[in-house]
Amino acid sequence: MRHMIINRPMADRTVRGFQCEANLLDEIEHQLATHFAGFKCIRIEGDQGNGSSYLLHALANEYKNKVTHCAFLQFKEGDKFSDLTHYHMNNLATIQVVFIDNIHFILENQQEEKALAEFLSQLAQNNVQVFYSSIRDETIDHKLMIENPFSDALLGIILKPLSSELKFSWAQRLLKDHVLDEVPNELFEINQTNADFLKGLQPYIDEYNAKMGANHREMRQQSQQLKELEIRLLRTNLAILELEPRKDEVIRDQQYEKAADLRDEQKTLEQELIAIREAFNQLPILPRPSKNAMDLYHNYTRLLIILSANENSFLQMIKDIRNKIDSLNEKKKSLSLEHQKAERLELFQELGEWTNVLNKFTI
Repeated sequence: MRHMIINRPMADRTVRGFQCEANLLDEIEHQLATHFAGFKCIRIEGDQGNGSSYLLHALANEYKNKVTHCAFLQFKEGDKFSDLTHYHMNNLATIQVVFIDNIHFILENQQEEKALAEFLSQLAQNNVQVFYSSIRDETIDHKLMIENPFSDALLGIILKPLSSELKFSWAQRLLKDHVLDEVPNELFEINQTNADFLKGLQPYIDEYNAKMGANHREMRQQSQQLKELEIRLLRTNLAILELEPRKDEVIRDQQYEKAADLRDEQKTLEQELIAIREAFNQLPILPRPSKNAMDLYHNYTRLLIILSANENSFLQMIKDIRNKIDSLNEKKKSLSLEHQKAERLELFQELGEWTNVLNKFTI
């Protein structure tokens, strides 16, 4: 095999989560309860984007939990049926149920059709039940080639786009009403495939999740970008600090050419600092953090430094926090009305932050 054709169904695909007309879902669940008794070949047919592969994966998951011997074959464009060895095909012919996804990729190759037809005949002779997904524009000849070995023990499940009402109901479960009002009406038209409908709805889902702080995947990505920028910032600042004693030394020794080189190096590093700060501002953080949120972030950064310095002593950490609060209180006593309002506000805010941290770590 060139890659894993014998695969596993996607674990997140469930019949309960499948979206279709209510009467069709009732029929699917009824047949599932009897393991599609009386049917040896079940075709799940629909235009691309209406969920035929999803339903096949969902049914395979149900069978996987209830039937001991079942297999899932997933073909990709460019695959050949001959990629399966005789060993694999002989094993597949001895189990109870075989699921075949994207069978049309094999049917595109005339040389592979004969091998597929022989394999299906072997499954039929061994009384193996077969489920397969099919696109609506599959030719009659191809359908007959697949289904003829199973005689008349056939069932076809035809999937159509959801009605406008069901699409609206689906969107309601994903979005709040005030967000749903922003979705254009044409998105709910019946001629939209279910996949195109979800694709069109996704930007509104992303925006809603961002507002609610539930955009965890994006936040993790932003966290990684933020971490990388912070490391760049620290390294650049450290490099600038390391230049200072070198500059003093070469000036003392009257090595003016070398001093000029070091000044150029410092200018380059300062330009790097500007670029890093611009990169911080351009981070696609949604929602943008408020000033209070950023203050809290910096506050916990300070806490992390204290934790690192006292990793073996939690009590020492608490003591350090209290000392910090005491020093801020002393500073507060020394403030007079003549001090700048901004300076006083900054002190009071920092004091409040450290007090909150202390409260979180003490009873």
